[in-house]
Amino acid sequence: MPRTVQAVTRTKLPLWAKFICAALGILFAGIGMSSFLVGGSMRNVIIPILLGATMIYISGYERSMYIDEKGVSKENSFWGQRKVQHVPWDEIVDARIILNKGKKIYAIFHGNMPLWPFTFLPEQEEALIAMVTEKMDAEDIRIER
Repeated sequence: MPRTVQAVTRTKLPLWAKFICAALGILFAGIGMSSFLVGGSMRNVIIPILLGATMIYISGYERSMYIDEKGVSKENSFWGQRKVQHVPWDEIVDARIILNKGKKIYAIFHGNMPLWPFTFLPEQEEALIAMVTEKMDAEDIRIER
């Protein structure tokens, strides 16, 4: 079974919040459109439509970042369309893990292209260090306490 260490930098609303956000977005966009149809001022039209469109956009967006046996990955999902950016371990030049005294753990990977900073919980320290040391050489890993 493949091991995965999920980063904290995950943007995912709970299902109830998505429904409320989408419903309010549709409501605000509808109010703006009805103001437009009855000949209201542009101020009464633009603001509700932009607010509604933003709420609908937010309710469909998810982001997750994780490391696994294949490499490091960042996954963006927008209303069911997924975009996965994956960098395999052999393209990662070095890693820097910052242990922040009981607070969050930061992992920064450097490769041929700019990579994203990862944030992990203190409970994930052993799993994170084990995964990185298993996949990379010891001289390429720098752990700061």
